[in-house]
Amino acid sequence: MRQSTAASLASLTIALLLPVITLAVAPSPVTGLTAESRDGKVIVSWQAQPNENVALYRVYFSSQSILENRGLYDDFETTAGPVTSYVIENPPNVPTLYISVLGVSSSGEDANTFVEEVSVSIAPKTAPEPTPAVQPPIPTPTPNAPTPPSEPTPPVEQPLAPQRNATVSIVSLQVVSATGVLLQFSDPITVEPTRAPEAFFIVDASGAQLPIVRIAIEGSTILVVTDTQERGQKYEMRVTEPAFNIEGIPLDPVRRAVVFDGSPSGRDPIPAVLQDPNAGMPLVGIGNFVMHTVQQGNGLYTITATWDIVGNPQELGYYIVEQTRDEGITFGGTQTLPAGIPGMQLSDVTPGSFGIVVTPVKTDGTKLPSASQMVLLEGKASATSQSPVAGVSAPRSPATDRLSTTGFGVAALAFAAAGATAGWRRTKKNQHEG
Repeated sequence: MRQSTAASLASLTIALLLPVITLAVAPSPVTGLTAESRDGKVIVSWQAQPNENVALYRVYFSSQSILENRGLYDDFETTAGPVTSYVIENPPNVPTLYISVLGVSSSGEDANTFVEEVSVSIAPKTAPEPTPAVQPPIPTPTPNAPTPPSEPTPPVEQPLAPQRNATVSIVSLQVVSATGVLLQFSDPITVEPTRAPEAFFIVDASGAQLPIVRIAIEGSTILVVTDTQERGQKYEMRVTEPAFNIEGIPLDPVRRAVVFDGSPSGRDPIPAVLQDPNAGMPLVGIGNFVMHTVQQGNGLYTITATWDIVGNPQELGYYIVEQTRDEGITFGGTQTLPAGIPGMQLSDVTPGSFGIVVTPVKTDGTKLPSASQMVLLEGKASATSQSPVAGVSAPRSPATDRLSTTGFGVAALAFAAAGATAGWRRTKKNQHEG
């Protein structure tokens, strides 16, 4: 038996974060119905509702199923008070009678919903024994004769005790809004306020919890207010042992959880985040290094180089770019490019041998293997454009056309614009791979 303080709770409202919502004070649906036909009468019994505001009960009956006919019934009779059994003295003359019961509060409110019914076959009344036409003479008692024993008085039949549910289970779950879930249990249920987060929780299909904002309990009806649900998401409501029945009825081991879909008025689903396939790999360098050349109208060239990162791009710090005009014998001054680019472009490059060497450098300063491309630019620059310095510019239309024919989407790339090195210095050839 639970603590006496819990036993005295008729209604418990639990506030987890915000003020609690108060439900309408109407008795919860009646359960535990039984019915028996004896001698033309029908005796109906049901489970007591000690914590409910019940002033009387209405016993509804019909020649057809009430639940299967959307609550339609033939007639009803009213009890004299909050009893748990009733005798229908003159039931309809039908083979089978269907019966359901609703509790009525002192203010005249009822649950307005039939959740359980019983059916019973009507037993015919026992025909009375015929009265003899001639009464036999009353014998004269003999003096001192023993008095015959009197017939025993039959015991008074007591109404059947209401049937008690073996376990407390979830009868129904209704999503009433984007933040509201209404639970109906087979019996009244309650929980200590401090343990409410352990007793009621909701998880989605991935196992993540949907936060519960507050809970309101009224007998066997519970309103759970949540964060905004995701539209169409599969959720599972779970109830655990900190929730209990004050009469000691245990929670059903199976029917304590129910799956439901998020409200149609809930928030939009969160799109899945695409994982970078290289995120789990160590950075090893760059690949698919390609150089494209387009001759300008003045005889000079626009050169566009592109490449891919091989491995985790988060480890890349920057690029070192070098240019050569003699197939790698000498190199111009180095240029540094940021890590977040997949290529570079140079304009106004003079004809002749030209090469680019790109060296990726990790965030810790470690240099990785270089990649390089060499090309021979044919032709001769115009007399007015012989400067060895290539100007910095954005990608030109011819370069865009060349990229589109080779499968590189310019719109998807951010290029670094760089100038060809003006001053060249004789140096010992650096060791470059690629």
